[in-house]
Amino acid sequence: MAKKEKTQNPITVVGIGSGNVASHLYRGLAIAGVNVLQIYSRNIHTAKILALQCMSTAVDQLSEINTDASVYLVSVPDDVVVPVIAQLSELIDDDKIIAHTTGSVSLDQIDTYSQHTGVYYPLQTFSKSRRMDLHTIPFLIEASDRYTSEILFALADKLSKTVLTCNSTERKHLHVAAVASCNFVNHLLSTAYHYLDTHQIDPHLLDPLMRETLAKFITGYPRDTQTGPAKRGDEKTINQHLNLLTDFAEMKAIYHLFTRQLKTKYQ
Repeated sequence: MAKKEKTQNPITVVGIGSGNVASHLYRGLAIAGVNVLQIYSRNIHTAKILALQCMSTAVDQLSEINTDASVYLVSVPDDVVVPVIAQLSELIDDDKIIAHTTGSVSLDQIDTYSQHTGVYYPLQTFSKSRRMDLHTIPFLIEASDRYTSEILFALADKLSKTVLTCNSTERKHLHVAAVASCNFVNHLLSTAYHYLDTHQIDPHLLDPLMRETLAKFITGYPRDTQTGPAKRGDEKTINQHLNLLTDFAEMKAIYHLFTRQLKTKYQ
């Protein structure tokens, strides 16, 4: 993945979607001085809230979409990205840029819907209730042509210090790794928290451990920082843990799976 030269272009945006990713991106662009002309969402309530934050207007019908923008950023669930773009393409001129913000939809799935198509993918997990420093988030760009690439890079440069070209194959690999390292890890923590809650133990006692684990991951390589009974072959502790998990089938299954994999890797 290679860094591209920055460019400066006057850009206007229409945002399609009002969910977690959309809320952070469109608000961030508006704060950065980009003219966000309109927010579309099937949920007019969330569209109005986001439009107010962007000093924009809100609609809940695609037929009411503003056709004067230079870029249409589509930030909707992965499984409806292509259908939404297909509908959008029937309403706007073919020389407009249409780009989506998802990790799993390849460029060739949308490149027939406009002369200028692209991907504007922020590699991060987003929640509306969380404040985000967009400046630290990698933005991965793919485009059908040089003009689209320059515009999407200009938009991303307004938000982030790390903007890279990334093709569809690379982005899908990153998306898999992101799910494993974020969504799966979050599920493991949720399972551990539930276990402690059940035993009336404050799960936030794990917080320093989680911070140190993340710090080691960021500064090192996970394979080199692995610890625990499975790595050192401590069967007594492993069996004790499994006995404690007799009434927690889901957590016991996870414990079995990871212990087996760690033994295979380190012993």
